[in-house]
Amino acid sequence: MEKHLFRRWQLPTPLNTNRYRLDKALARKDIEKLPHHWYAAPDASSLEITAATHGFLIGCCTAAYFWGLWVPDARNPHFICKRNAGRVDNRGMIIHRALNGRRQLGMHHSPGKAPHIICSLVEAVEQVVHYHDAETGLIVLESALNQQKLDPATADEIISYAQKRKQPILKRRVSMAQSGSETRVRSFLQSLRVQVQPQAQLPGVGRVDLLVGQSLIIECDSTAFHSKSLNVNDDRRRDAQQTCLGYRFLRLSYHQVWNDWDNTRNYIRAVLRTRQHVKPPRPLVPCFDVHRMGL
Repeated sequence: MEKHLFRRWQLPTPLNTNRYRLDKALARKDIEKLPHHWYAAPDASSLEITAATHGFLIGCCTAAYFWGLWVPDARNPHFICKRNAGRVDNRGMIIHRALNGRRQLGMHHSPGKAPHIICSLVEAVEQVVHYHDAETGLIVLESALNQQKLDPATADEIISYAQKRKQPILKRRVSMAQSGSETRVRSFLQSLRVQVQPQAQLPGVGRVDLLVGQSLIIECDSTAFHSKSLNVNDDRRRDAQQTCLGYRFLRLSYHQVWNDWDNTRNYIRAVLRTRQHVKPPRPLVPCFDVHRMGL
């Protein structure tokens, strides 16, 4: 990740040691001096400048998003304040106190001593696990695992330091989940004690998000919109192929998973009550060539 904010000792030579050269650079606006002992490059983002000005760090879900992880909601920025801060009330911001670093893998510096304005990936994941519900922690953990930004041993150590009440859900973690939508649906199915296989490879179909029981396929949209019309055509062709091979399927939209979750859970429960998913798939006879359907 490119660095835009610096401590004095992190500035390039001679600015880090020569006060005269530093003042010249400040006068030319090559860099900008910010509160709380930060210096900003011209391309520093408004979010980074806001954090430095308030004496915060960018952390938790926002830092996880900056590190490329899948997070459920990144609309409001998450900041880290010092551990002994009094009540912090900033509208539009989500403020967490810095963790103490004694039962975590990350250093979790207090903002006044941190070398970077954006928390490290490990620190961000630990903050999400600590400050949010277990499902959100599981989503971010699995995103880091899927992208190989955390290894399984590190993920398990983070889980071991989490609050005890969260650990049963966090221990559901897998490395192959492709999105937070998939993680949310799979974790819900596991809470119902339903057999579910993530990223199952099915002959004649290919890889599917979730195989429930023996014959129910669930596909989950990871974003609010399909990026290309071709994706829709491919989805419909796969739907036809799955039906031909005797599978039942549910295709859940991003809206269903994230904005209408209560109704979606009831929908899934109703489908499961039919017990059709426990039966093996029964292919249609005769079948047809889905590649010639004009999809």
